[in-house]
Amino acid sequence: MLVSILSLGLLLGVTGGDTTKPFVFSHADVPPSFPDLDRYVDAHLLYPPGFSEICWEGRVWVFFTIAADGCTADEYTDPKHSPTGTAGKAIVQAAIKFIQQMPAWKPGELEGKPVRTIVCMPLKFGVRE
Repeated sequence: MLVSILSLGLLLGVTGGDTTKPFVFSHADVPPSFPDLDRYVDAHLLYPPGFSEICWEGRVWVFFTIAADGCTADEYTDPKHSPTGTAGKAIVQAAIKFIQQMPAWKPGELEGKPVRTIVCMPLKFGVRE
């Protein structure tokens, strides 16, 4: 599973020092990790109830923060690269809910200390045989 840490400035258009929010690192010496991520996604990512019959196949790119304690936060998707319509919105909501309900990750580390790190994860929806 491809999981990447992105440049926060490019991703969010951050241009100044907003001190109202905790700082989020765009890189870490040790990136955040989740044991057996592929297996967890395969077992827990499901179509939203009532929409499995649409058979939409594709990826939903979810951006989120891994906090210093390993919890996920600030989940969102890029509307330009997300499915549209009623079914598309339900699939995006299912992807965000999936991330929100994940157990804690091992947080990223910078200089040996856990830090908040932004992550992008593509979640693939498709027909399973």
